Amino acid sequence: MYFVTAAACSVGLGVSAWAMAGKVVSFHESSKREVYVFDRLNSRSFEYAGKKVVFEDDRRDQANQVLNVTYGEETLKLHVSVPGNAKLPDLEPHADWMRVMRFALRSGRTMDEFKRDLGTSALPDRLAIVTRTPRPGTDPQTWGEVWMKDWMFDFYEFKPAGGFTHERLRFPTNRVGEALKEGELKENTWQFQAALQLMPPAARERLANKTTNDAMSRLGWTLPAAAIFGVGLTLSLGFGAFKRRP
Repeated sequence: MYFVTAAACSVGLGVSAWAMAGKVVSFHESSKREVYVFDRLNSRSFEYAGKKVVFEDDRRDQANQVLNVTYGEETLKLHVSVPGNAKLPDLEPHADWMRVMRFALRSGRTMDEFKRDLGTSALPDRLAIVTRTPRPGTDPQTWGEVWMKDWMFDFYEFKPAGGFTHERLRFPTNRVGEALKEGELKENTWQFQAALQLMPPAARERLANKTTNDAMSRLGWTLPAAAIFGVGLTLSLGFGAFKRRP
């Protein structure tokens, strides 16, 4: 009896494991991973696309500090959401809430190929300012760090012809297994990967637990079925091998 059950469980385990492997292969074939390489810039003055880029602080109003960004003939005013130590050099006073990053897509290239193609028409060199804003009215060093769902991220990408594109996204509020909501950071995008660099480890860990763009989220019935058949097989073999005492 036990060995018949074990044989049935073995068949069920084999079928569910085969189906599971098929789902994993299908996921990786249809879900291309976009991996970006980021280079953080910390200087207050440099050139991009032949235009001068300058960062200047305006601290005349300590309660409402502003970081002015001049790009060619365009000027962008950024509200300082997490004031830092003004005595630090370069852009370090703003490291908790703002990053300036050159980036490009690496997926499908070796590092040598990436370096070779960077800056060409095949792999444009992109530049963006990424900011993190805690919930208004909270202390950015205490509750502002804890209430992650209230974080807003702004992405200002430099256009080679001049000016900026702007996009605002918030920290994902979906629960584990739920689909992402509109207007929130989405996995497998440069915005998501850039925003990670402005988050403390606790926030990155929380995001990792919500990951939906992975093979595990696509296994469906195959995972619980394999687990049930596996347990059934183990118990059947165990009871079948057990010798009853008189």
